[in-house]
Amino acid sequence: MTKSLLLSLVLLVAGLFTANVQAKGFYGEDVKVTSTTPKKSKKLTRKERRALKKQKRELLKKRLVDLKKRIKEAKANLPTRAERKGFTKAQKKEYRQNKRSIRKAQRLYSALKVYVNTGTLVLAVVLWVFLGGLGIHRLAFKAKPIIIVGYLFTFGGFFGIIPLIDIFHMLINPAHYEGNSKLFAAFGAK
Repeated sequence: MTKSLLLSLVLLVAGLFTANVQAKGFYGEDVKVTSTTPKKSKKLTRKERRALKKQKRELLKKRLVDLKKRIKEAKANLPTRAERKGFTKAQKKEYRQNKRSIRKAQRLYSALKVYVNTGTLVLAVVLWVFLGGLGIHRLAFKAKPIIIVGYLFTFGGFFGIIPLIDIFHMLINPAHYEGNSKLFAAFGAK
């Protein structure tokens, strides 16, 4: 009983010491600790909320670029079909797990991309409603302005067929249109 009491006391002192070290920070600057009861915080103004939202979106865009880079690296590191011929069962299992994790990361990337571009999608849909035949809705996704010429020369995208396909494809997979200046982007042109 004495040993367990002594051990408990040592763990308590060690815990207090580590908490104190963490509170002081890495370089030794003092960190002020506020009371544990939550105080009524000041309500943010509309301008502050917008700035905070914009900051979060920019941070998310940076993370998306990093995630895309990591997905490309992971795909490049996968073995080819010829290299997989001599795999053991364990290696095949590891390969399948890697493929699953890459697919999961790609789904996460597309979901986050849609979340980041939600405002863009709403703008594109509004532009499509009013000016769909001119292809202006594609400019919301940062397509080159030359796309408008393509829509004009094809009489509003073959008499409105391409804009009609565009709206459905934009709602399903808006990330496909990001920076895509091809007239037939709705048909998979990248």
